Amino acid sequence: MRAVDSPGDSPIFGVRMRLSVLLFFASTLVAQAVSPVLIVRNEQIPSPAEVGSAGAHLSSSERGDAWMIWTEPSATGTASVRVSRFDLEKRAWSPAATLAAEPNISVDAFSTPQIAVDDDGNVAALWYVAQPPSPETPHGTTRAMISRSPDRGLTWSAAATLSRESSAQEFASLAALGDGRFVSAWLDGRNAHRPGGAQTLYARDVFSSDPDAPIDDRVCDCCATSLAGFPDGSVRVVYRDRSDDEVREIFTSRFVRDRWTSPAPLSRGHWKIDGCPVNGPTISAHAAHVAVAWFTAEDEQPRVFAALSATAGEPFLMPARVDDGKPVGQVGIVTLQDGTALVSWIEATENGAAYLLLRRLSPDETLSVPVRVAAVSAGRKTGVPRVTRLADTNGGAAKILVAYTEVNGDTTHIVTRLLGVEPPSADRNPCANCPPVETRGHPVHGYIQSVDTEKRLARVRHDEIPGVMPAMTMRFHVAAEDMDALPASGEIFGRIEQREDGWWLFAIRSVSRE
Repeated sequence: MRAVDSPGDSPIFGVRMRLSVLLFFASTLVAQAVSPVLIVRNEQIPSPAEVGSAGAHLSSSERGDAWMIWTEPSATGTASVRVSRFDLEKRAWSPAATLAAEPNISVDAFSTPQIAVDDDGNVAALWYVAQPPSPETPHGTTRAMISRSPDRGLTWSAAATLSRESSAQEFASLAALGDGRFVSAWLDGRNAHRPGGAQTLYARDVFSSDPDAPIDDRVCDCCATSLAGFPDGSVRVVYRDRSDDEVREIFTSRFVRDRWTSPAPLSRGHWKIDGCPVNGPTISAHAAHVAVAWFTAEDEQPRVFAALSATAGEPFLMPARVDDGKPVGQVGIVTLQDGTALVSWIEATENGAAYLLLRRLSPDETLSVPVRVAAVSAGRKTGVPRVTRLADTNGGAAKILVAYTEVNGDTTHIVTRLLGVEPPSADRNPCANCPPVETRGHPVHGYIQSVDTEKRLARVRHDEIPGVMPAMTMRFHVAAEDMDALPASGEIFGRIEQREDGWWLFAIRSVSRE
C-alpha cells in the first residue's frame, strides 16, 4: 500500500502524457468555459421494484442491454434479491425475477447487490448474506454470493460464494471482461479482527478456480469499490485507500498481463478523517475512454471531482471539480463514445432540499451547467443513485438510465428514469467540426513491416494501446484512399478502429527521418 503523495509525484496524471494521448487531444483546446447541456428527455419509467425496495444497481453492455438488481421485502416477510431487464424500444422493464429469498439476505443502502452484463448476453449477479457473530467477527459480517445467466436471464446458476478463502466481503463491484468472464473486487475482512488489522482489497475471476488476488492491504472500511473493463481484457478498479495516519483518498490499480499493478493515488487531496465517510468512487469506460468521479471533504470543504483518460487511465488528465458548492456526494458516472463524461451526484441546497444533479465534463475541461434530474433525500436511506448508458451515437442524444431510492418517511421505493442528453454543440466542442478521422477509433504508433498493395493490408509492429490491445505485430486493413499515405516501411502514426470485418488503419502519417 502507498500513502498519498502530492499529485505531481504520481504518474497516474497527465503531466507525463504518452504521445498517443497527445495525438488524441491534438485538436482540442484547453478551456474552463461553462456551457449548458440540454436534457431533451427526463421521463419517469414505471419501476419493476415494489414498495420497500432499495439498493439498486444498474449495468449495461455496449449493445444497450441493460439490467437492474435490488433488494426488497418478500411476501414471506424475508428479504429478496430481484433483477429486471430494460427494453429500450418499449421503454419498459421486464417482470422482475427473484434470484434469492431468505431471512438472512443483507439489505444495505450502500453495500448493495451488483450486476454486470456483456455483449453476448451473459449476466452476472452478486448479493450478500448476513453471517452471525463469531469470535473473529463479534459484530457479524456479510458474505457475497454470485450467480450467472448465459441466456439473458432466462436461466440462472445455483448461488455460490464469491470467495472460497474468506467469509467476510462487503462493497463489491462486478465487471464483464468481454469473453464470458467476470471479475469482482471487494473489501475483505479476513484480517480485520487481528490486532492492527484492517479491511483489505481483493479481486478474482468470479466463476473460475483462481485464488483471491490481494491488491491493497489497508483500505477504507465502508466505501464502495468500482470496476471497469476494457477491450484488451484489462480491468481498472478504483477505491478509497486508508493510510496509516488515516488519510482516505482515492486509489486505482489495473489488472493487465495477469497481474494487478501497484496501487497509485488518483485523487489530489489529503483528506484525513478518523472514520469512514461511506462515499466511494465510481468508474465508467467506453472502449479505452475511462472516467472516474469521487467525493472528498478535505479541510471540511465537501467537493466532487472527476478525471478522464483516453487510454484506459494510462494516464489520467488532471481532475476537475464538478460539484455546485454543497455536494453530499454519492457519485455516478457515464463515459460517452466522444470521450466526454456525465457525472451525477447528490447536491444539497440552502433551504435543506437535495437534488440529484447531472453535469458533462469534456476532455478540454469544459463543464456544462449542472441540471437537476430529480429531487431526492440527502439521508442515508437514499444510498447511491445509479446511472448507465443505453445508447450513444455521434451527433444524437445519448440515452441514459437512472435509478435511485425515493424516501417517504419510513418507506422506500426505487424510481427509474430515462434521460436523453444532447451532445456538446459545435460552437462549444472544439472537436465538433473536426474531420471524423480525428476522433474515431484509437491513436496508434508503430512501424510498417510489410504492405500487400493488392489486398490493401499493412503488417504493423505497434506499441501498446492501453485498454485496447498489447504491443504486437498484426495486419490491418487499409482503405484505397489511405494507401497513398502508407509508406512501404518505416515509422507511422495513425488511428485504428474495429469494424465488422476486422481492424482498419487510417489517418496515417509517416515519420520522416531525413
